[in-house]
Amino acid sequence: MAIRPPQHIAWLVERVGQDAALQFIECAAGRILSVPKAATGSRLASLYGDAIAEALSDQYGGNKYEVPSARDWRIRIYALMGLTNDEIAQRAGVSNSGARKILARAQTVSERAARIARRCRHSDPDQLPLF
Repeated sequence: MAIRPPQHIAWLVERVGQDAALQFIECAAGRILSVPKAATGSRLASLYGDAIAEALSDQYGGNKYEVPSARDWRIRIYALMGLTNDEIAQRAGVSNSGARKILARAQTVSERAARIARRCRHSDPDQLPLF
């Protein structure tokens, strides 16, 4: 299941995919980047890869770009990846209670169901879950 990205990064997710956009944002959130007009052979390409550099150059070439943290979006993705609240909080740079509040506020019913299903998996298909 893909999580709909916020409007300010939807163009990037559409261009490079959710995984690449997530990795870029995790590495560069909060930084102000000088985006070259041509991505090929640029420092940006060597740091973040050709796909990210090309997308940024097409969108912001010759300008500065402040990489958003997209915290709520990242937290929802981490939850669907099956990370615990502690792991989510650590990766997103928020408290455990902060992560729980964001998840409670932002998750759709299908996201909650998918997360619960992942947590309830057990190794023996003949064994009934206790809870």
